[in-house]
Amino acid sequence: MPRGKVSNLKIYQGNKSVIKGKLFELVLKQLLTKAGFSTNIVSDQLTRNQKRLHGRGATYDPDVMGQFEMGIPFVNPIMIVGEAKNYNRQVKLSNAREFLGAYIDFSQYERVNTKAGGNARYSSLYNTRFTYCPIYFSAKGFQKSAEGFMFVHGINYISYLNSDVIGKFFTLIDSILDQLTFSKFTSDDFRQFNDLNTLENVRDEIKKRGFNRSLNNFMSYLNKVNSIVAVLDRKYPIHILNEKGVFASLFKQVQLEPVKDDVYILQNVAGRKFGEFSLSITFIKEYIGYATKKDILDSIFKQIDIVISYKGAWEIRQLLIENTSRQRLFNIANPNPIQEATGGTIPTQ
Repeated sequence: MPRGKVSNLKIYQGNKSVIKGKLFELVLKQLLTKAGFSTNIVSDQLTRNQKRLHGRGATYDPDVMGQFEMGIPFVNPIMIVGEAKNYNRQVKLSNAREFLGAYIDFSQYERVNTKAGGNARYSSLYNTRFTYCPIYFSAKGFQKSAEGFMFVHGINYISYLNSDVIGKFFTLIDSILDQLTFSKFTSDDFRQFNDLNTLENVRDEIKKRGFNRSLNNFMSYLNKVNSIVAVLDRKYPIHILNEKGVFASLFKQVQLEPVKDDVYILQNVAGRKFGEFSLSITFIKEYIGYATKKDILDSIFKQIDIVISYKGAWEIRQLLIENTSRQRLFNIANPNPIQEATGGTIPTQ
């Protein structure tokens, strides 16, 4: 029987936000794969359909889940698990609290059944265990209260507020949405948007004339964008995106150039662009304020550690931030922070 005539299927009436959210998740999954995180995960903690995580009291449906390709001594395989939201607003404190509850639950998944006997009691110890790293991605950034809450509870967060690259993705996603007839959607049609490999299987009945062209433009841009997950000062994750292929091995010292609100360009001292990332002014002010109070200004905004694929292997590289760039970051938060804190200039590297 034709899918559109199956009477027991619920007919969905045009929910663009659902598909937009799904496509945003697919973009992030692909970008994380490029950055060294595998989405092909094998774990006994996954539910039978391999999409949800068992917790101590419930299951959790993560928007993003990826296993880090590199092994770290004395640490179980690293798994990032979390949310990816494209709200038309900033993520609020209530959203962060909800995710914390889910994180606590799935991170306390029972590993040993103490009521079992013999080998069954400890057999689960032979299954792969992970070091879970909770993370929250947001297209529109975070409220200050949400940032503070997540920082205190060890939840990583990455904002794409004002990102040109992510903004281009949403333009391409909107183009796809304009070529769909949502009034004819079935539940099966929604499932086609759960995987990049099934997007071409969307039914002709719900596609408009320009769908294939919009999809091709979207996939072409996704293949074009480079993605690097990095760590600022060995503490704070950032996501570096770039439309052009640049060899990170060419960079030893870098500059951070503010280009607009919350967005910074990473480039070498000769001005060759390496990528862009978002960092909220709230974070910068709090970070500098804390360093000023503790008299450790000379130790912040010092380096960025990146994970790159080089000659077929994943490597970690350290990039030192050039001194004048650090001065500009301080001036963004406070016109005279260094003079107030130290009576001088930033110590040279």
